[in-house]
Amino acid sequence: MKRLDIFPEEEILSIEEEPVISISQRLSVEDLRSDKDQTRLSNLISEGKKLAQEKFNSEDAAKLMSQLDEVDAHMRELVSSRGGLLIYATLDEIYYTHTAIPVDNTVTAGHLPYLLPVIANYQFSHNYHLLVLNQHEISLYRGRGRELDEIEFPEDDAPKTLEDALGTEKEGGQLSHGSYGSRGTDGPQSFHGHNETSSEKEIDRVNYFRVVDKYIYENYSLKEDIPLILYATPDNQSVFRDLSNNQYLLEEGIEKDGSGAHITELKEAAFELDQKLVKQETEDLFELFEETAPNYLIENDPAQLARAVVDGRIESLIVNESKDVQGRINDDGTYEENDDDYYRHLVTRALQSKADVYVVMDDFFSDDQTDITAIARLRY
Repeated sequence: MKRLDIFPEEEILSIEEEPVISISQRLSVEDLRSDKDQTRLSNLISEGKKLAQEKFNSEDAAKLMSQLDEVDAHMRELVSSRGGLLIYATLDEIYYTHTAIPVDNTVTAGHLPYLLPVIANYQFSHNYHLLVLNQHEISLYRGRGRELDEIEFPEDDAPKTLEDALGTEKEGGQLSHGSYGSRGTDGPQSFHGHNETSSEKEIDRVNYFRVVDKYIYENYSLKEDIPLILYATPDNQSVFRDLSNNQYLLEEGIEKDGSGAHITELKEAAFELDQKLVKQETEDLFELFEETAPNYLIENDPAQLARAVVDGRIESLIVNESKDVQGRINDDGTYEENDDDYYRHLVTRALQSKADVYVVMDDFFSDDQTDITAIARLRY
């Protein structure tokens, strides 16, 4: 079994014309190991096995049923979360992820994965780093939605504390703006003892923050390519931002003292900021579509959308999950009316061509726009 920690995941997008069972389950908010959740997943697995036998040849059905037995064997750990659970069982692999948002209890079988729930989850919760900073120490977390896990720093060179970064006798002197830290610095150095003046402490703070900024950028932000949220007092926020060279650092941070903060407090503060950013992004997206010239928009036309997505012309796509659209998109860009799930074809092909895809409900649109099923903004 393979956990999906990022999306779009190339392995998922490459599932095309291959048998796949897609399971989505809403998880209990009261109990992380709810018997009710295990019973519900067991029922969904049984339904998946039945669909496998109905939809696929006997050989493929047998393989998928074996994969679902593997899911059953890991049931307890799979339901040990809140929000939602998504499972994609193929002939060769089982993918799963937990969502920060609730999902419907569904099972589908076909030759494309049912991606709408995972798209909805990742569009409304970002992967991010949370840096909890004060003048004496730092801690770093990796988060998504309400999930937050502390990152264990390596023992050798991480500037976990002021002393780790600057030595037991903190260094004085002003560092140049492009320099980070002082470990291994050549030339004369000045040291501050235990009776530091306020100006000497300020120099130590600036030097420490520079070391932290360089370390976090090079070892985490740059490598993982995700935003950095700063959790610090207003004063420390100001000093750190003035010297930071990390372009992943978000303009808005959490202005609180993180010293001794419980993980629950950190989670809620980070999630609140994340949702605020999502709201702004949603408003920006809506405004972008409204400002787009009509000849660069396709609305509610399955045939035109099919041609555009196969040609790779779609820049952004909004799909209204409240609507039910049937049909399939053929490789030649034609739209074929049948009882297949049209959205599966549309969103999978859009993601494969690196389009931004958003899954919304009727309430996303204004009252005069609720007839929209899908709308695309074109690259050309």
